[in-house]
Amino acid sequence: MLKPKDCWYRTPQGQFIYAVLPEVNRILQSLRYLKSLIRLVPEKFNKFAFKPLTAKILPYYRIFKGQDPGQG
Repeated sequence: MLKPKDCWYRTPQGQFIYAVLPEVNRILQSLRYLKSLIRLVPEKFNKFAFKPLTAKILPYYRIFKGQDPGQG
């Protein structure tokens, strides 16, 4: 939704600064779609979103978070 990686940078404090204005209308439209989805199917969405990670997915999640996949 936002511009490619070369159009922003991250400050030492962890803030993202965009050198090019992101497409605000596209971002707002996507957030509206997500809001509608959550309103229409709250039980199913919550059941999916808060489901515990399975043993098959957990190592990939740890890699994504920057952790050692062997940690337990």
